[in-house]
Amino acid sequence: MSGFEPNELSKNRQIDSTTILKGSYSIDGEEGKKQVWVSKDSNITLFLKGDSDINIKGFVPFSVHKQADKNIKDVKLTFLVNEKEVLSQTYTEDMPLDIKIDFTKIREIIENDDSFKLTIRSSHDFNLAESNIGDDRRDLAFLLTYIGVN
Repeated sequence: MSGFEPNELSKNRQIDSTTILKGSYSIDGEEGKKQVWVSKDSNITLFLKGDSDINIKGFVPFSVHKQADKNIKDVKLTFLVNEKEVLSQTYTEDMPLDIKIDFTKIREIIENDDSFKLTIRSSHDFNLAESNIGDDRRDLAFLLTYIGVN
């Protein structure tokens, strides 16, 4: 697969997005603004095309993490290719997730292979019901709106 785009995937009822992006929940949101909540640990198998970078977009709701756990200082997202760390980003406030991983970092790890596993790990997650701030019982870390190899 060359990417994960909830707006496109939501048009095909035969595809379960949670089997493509493991560790994610079902697609939600209004038309044109689809997104998925992601748990603390998620992964997807992607195919590298030539000199293509990985682009990842979404949102890190730090304020909700803080509301669920008053002691939290930050949320760190770690990005791994075939279980090797290629990038990490720390969030201390609500921020858009806009990550670009250069193809040279990917190529160093996968060498001549075309496919690889992209893993995203969050240092923290929250459960709204367990934190008494909502009814949602899922363990949530951040929102994703796009993963692409381009």
